[in-house]
Amino acid sequence: MSHLSLLNYISHDQINSDYWRELGISVDSIEDIAKNDSSLNSSLNLLLNRFKFQELVELASVYNIDLKKETLKENAITKFRILHSLDKKEILLLNEFINRKKKAVNIIYKLKGPKDKTFLFPLAQAKSLYLISPKLLPELSTYFQWNEKGSGTLHSLSKNISFNELFKLTTSYRKTFSDILYKKSHGNNRYKIHSYYALDKEELILNIYKQVNDSPRADFDKAIRNKEVSFILLKIDAKQSIVEIKGATKADEAIIVSYLEETFFVKASPVEPEVFKEYNSESVQKAFLTGEPVIENSITDFLVSKISLRTSLLKRSPKLSLELDNESIWPAVIHANERNILDVQSIKDIEHIIAQVQNKKRVIRSKLLPNGNIFFSFDDSRMSNEIKESFIEQFSNLFGIPLFQEISNYKFREGRMDKIDYYMSLSNTTVLSNDDMLLFDQLISDKLLIERQSLSLICKSCDGITEVENLDYDLEEYVCECGHEDCYTRKNTSVEPNIKTVASLVKRKLSPLFSSLKYSDKYKTSEVRINNEKHKFISYYNDETNEVIQLFITNDHIRPAFIKRLSTMMIPTLIITVGMMEETIQTLRDQGIFLINFGRIHLSSETDLNEHFNEIVKQIKLQSKTKISLAADHAYESLKHTLCEPSKVPEFYDDKIFEDDVFALLKDIVPNGEKWGKEKSGKAFPEGIFAISAKNSKKNDFRRVFSYDCKFTRDDKGYDLTRDETRKAFEYVKNLNENPYIEKYSDKEELTAHIFISNAFKETQKAKIRDYFYEYLDEDLNTKGIFLDVECLLYLHECYRNNVEYIHANRNLYYEKLILLFSKENITNAEIDKIFKDILDEDLSENKALNTIKVTNSYKEN
Repeated sequence: MSHLSLLNYISHDQINSDYWRELGISVDSIEDIAKNDSSLNSSLNLLLNRFKFQELVELASVYNIDLKKETLKENAITKFRILHSLDKKEILLLNEFINRKKKAVNIIYKLKGPKDKTFLFPLAQAKSLYLISPKLLPELSTYFQWNEKGSGTLHSLSKNISFNELFKLTTSYRKTFSDILYKKSHGNNRYKIHSYYALDKEELILNIYKQVNDSPRADFDKAIRNKEVSFILLKIDAKQSIVEIKGATKADEAIIVSYLEETFFVKASPVEPEVFKEYNSESVQKAFLTGEPVIENSITDFLVSKISLRTSLLKRSPKLSLELDNESIWPAVIHANERNILDVQSIKDIEHIIAQVQNKKRVIRSKLLPNGNIFFSFDDSRMSNEIKESFIEQFSNLFGIPLFQEISNYKFREGRMDKIDYYMSLSNTTVLSNDDMLLFDQLISDKLLIERQSLSLICKSCDGITEVENLDYDLEEYVCECGHEDCYTRKNTSVEPNIKTVASLVKRKLSPLFSSLKYSDKYKTSEVRINNEKHKFISYYNDETNEVIQLFITNDHIRPAFIKRLSTMMIPTLIITVGMMEETIQTLRDQGIFLINFGRIHLSSETDLNEHFNEIVKQIKLQSKTKISLAADHAYESLKHTLCEPSKVPEFYDDKIFEDDVFALLKDIVPNGEKWGKEKSGKAFPEGIFAISAKNSKKNDFRRVFSYDCKFTRDDKGYDLTRDETRKAFEYVKNLNENPYIEKYSDKEELTAHIFISNAFKETQKAKIRDYFYEYLDEDLNTKGIFLDVECLLYLHECYRNNVEYIHANRNLYYEKLILLFSKENITNAEIDKIFKDILDEDLSENKALNTIKVTNSYKEN
């Protein structure tokens, strides 16, 4: 294989030594160790002894070693001896692969790892990624290399290229890419695409090898031919139409850009490397709001007929566009600004304008860069140089900022907010300029960022890397796993957000806001497991309304599983993102998630926060009420995980998820309900209550109240409703029957039933609980103990959702039959079928429905 590339490896049966060698792993020395069982076990033991016990547990899990009964590290390590020698060798290979890549491993694992299991330590994470596909390790390596290099040169593309077209660079365009670049270099240089990283069908990073030398290299066994390479990294953002190139010479860059232009039929314009800062923010703002040029009497032929903004002053801050046909838009912009419809708070608010010079009309777009800066560009293809220069000059004269050059947004408060989040996202400081370091150092001083230093020890024999935190490490103690004792060192500096300090600042700034909204300033923290990963929430309570609102602070990628779980919790949640870029935040906002970047909180005064957040808190609370059906959809799918033998329910599923899933379904079926269990844990409260009312013209109105408890179990025999549990349930019933509001509401002046909801019951216990209720309840009370299993609850919800439109038109009959169902001591699918037979009987319907389909069809015929 003369032109070996990591793109060649698609499935596990293709994996060989070359695969690991191409990843930069010293596979040959590890294979030498693996030839002797004693050496292999010794190397593995040496490695495992460096791990924490929890790391061993995770690694054992991914290699199917049972450590459930082990509590001692020594015993746990012994269990790894049962592994096949290939697995032992693989652990050594993966461990070398993750050296210096631990942060990158964590990020890629969260983006592309398994959805049903969450590991916290890098070796188990790397193994999980490798199990999914061998393609993921090269992707991880490419991502790591990209982040290791400083900023590159930027080019703006004249139009979007679809991601599917771009991805052909890794498949059908691979050979032509190499051949065309070779020709463009006049046969002086050879290139090949060695690996790639792809994200969300929006970004593609290519690791391109360029051959720079071809000469023999001394080797202990025999001299070898060494085709030395340099790395060129090419990133193409399909959504933003931006190309960034790192590690290329000017000549390399020119031929790569030329290839992209010819292959994808685009025009690439360089973004000036020097960031433009010499502008007056007030003048720029005024120009975008009035059309008055920054340089007076300088506009001769520059008609702006459209302006599109990323935000507005309207409710919920929607995007806003104003456009006229071949007329100046500025009178409309001035009027909209005077009426508080729009404003320009920073340069990034301008999404695009349409401008015309002579007979040429162009869309001038702004693009948001990861570092918080902005640049404006347009498609200058099929345009004379004279007209292009006129566009550039008049745009600059009108707005005081340039085209085709990166512009600092830092003079605007919004820009400073974005800059803070950019700094909070960095893993190292190599990309920062001297100007950047001032604010960065302040964040370090405020302990919002933690700077860590470590020492890499690189073996002079095998190039194996060992990282130590002690910068004064005694090199006399160094012994590589290959047995050699000589190494050279490299100092590393990494940075990460100090989430603890960030959380303290957020709570300090937001607590007064929640107090003004009558939430207690005595917040509570709780941990929720989502896919086996703990997530911390900060909850504020309103004791008057019994409402809860919670904060979630994160610097991690927000995964779809988290969003679904959040919806089933049905608690209004405000997410504070740390180090997340505006484009990513906007994507999540489009999914209905309320996010605020940390930079805004850090730079805002209490008054500013009150103005900004008051409306957001109202929106969050409203959304939690309007998205009940979506929460129920997610809960329905989640609850189906329990439709198996209890012992086989997935490991990530727990009692808290069960409680949330059950409530989401009940809330969809019966809107008048309240969840208590989690919020009132530690007190004598059932999981929750719900009430049903139905009008009946011939009988008195029905008004009934039900309480319920969730009983999740992993025991195949069923949930054990002990005598203590029975007494507790009876206590709930007794207290609720004495509640004056329930007495007043219920037409029976009592709680109708207490419903036990479980994924598995012990059938023999049902009668005992019913007997307990009958024996100890007062004679004038008739509250029943009812049993509802998950299968029936899911079936009930299916019947409801399949007929929801008809039910809404016949609510009273539906609720009347639902009261009867929830009064049955043992609810079954047959009982559900029985009530829906009556509910859907057209002869019993309350309202005649118009068959709109027949109307449509007859209208077409006429």
